[in-house]
Amino acid sequence: MTWNYTANDLEALSDLLGILPYYDVPAQTVLALYKTYDRLAQTGRVGIDDLALPPDDPRGRLRIGFLSADLRTHVMGRIIEEVVARHDAEQFEIHLYSLMPIGGDDALTARLRLQTSGFTPLRGLTITMLRAALPMIDCTFWST
Repeated sequence: MTWNYTANDLEALSDLLGILPYYDVPAQTVLALYKTYDRLAQTGRVGIDDLALPPDDPRGRLRIGFLSADLRTHVMGRIIEEVVARHDAEQFEIHLYSLMPIGGDDALTARLRLQTSGFTPLRGLTITMLRAALPMIDCTFWST
């Protein structure tokens, strides 16, 4: 995996990064490949604005929000619980936005409420309503 990658290798490097979770590769090697990919991808962004603005206080905690209808005992709920657990609360402020229907809460939901800075139910809202209610959220990266 040690290679002198160039911008012409971005697609191949992207494919390689996509399959790495299925192999036993040292974490430092994976990180080095991601940093290489990022460095090369940034060379093609000249003149393009960043998607997100830098924080008002760069020394403050980074605020992250997760929006899901599955903040419960479900594969996505378990993944989000693991992601939340891996963030240092002194560096990150995690807030969850739930699209679960009434009665969908369970023990995993209760744990997520305790492990995060906030939990806001948003059941019944359309994407248009969500954009109006949460203008700071970049709604570009939806997952179903």
